Amino acid sequence: MKPLRLLLVGALLGGCVLTDSGVILNPPKPNVVVCVNAVSDNEALEMKEQIKKEPFKDDRLTKAKVLGKDRCFKSKHVVVVMEAFSFEDDKLEIAKYLYSRTEDQQNYEIVVDALTFKSDKDELRDYINYFN
Repeated sequence: MKPLRLLLVGALLGGCVLTDSGVILNPPKPNVVVCVNAVSDNEALEMKEQIKKEPFKDDRLTKAKVLGKDRCFKSKHVVVVMEAFSFEDDKLEIAKYLYSRTEDQQNYEIVVDALTFKSDKDELRDYINYFN
């Protein structure tokens, strides 16, 4: 019963993380991205083309997430990847997904500007502000 209470208390306080060593209450939010496998300008363009080859929107999102999983990006590369998508909601989703993988998060406003609708821009800004 105590672990359940501990998790509940952690959730009420703003979150917790379960690790092999135990439970961490209110872990710090990540602010720094350490890049080990950076995407180059050419690789961003190649990713865009690979994503565009997928025939269906869900497949494009899956492809983008697979290609971006173990990589890190500059904000300008996120914009290039977003260009592979036709629908604004997909652009927003991939922009959110890649935010934590972006090494120059202070420049993410160029990603926000790549969105068309004010509501989507506001949603992305709110998402970013959660981490800052």
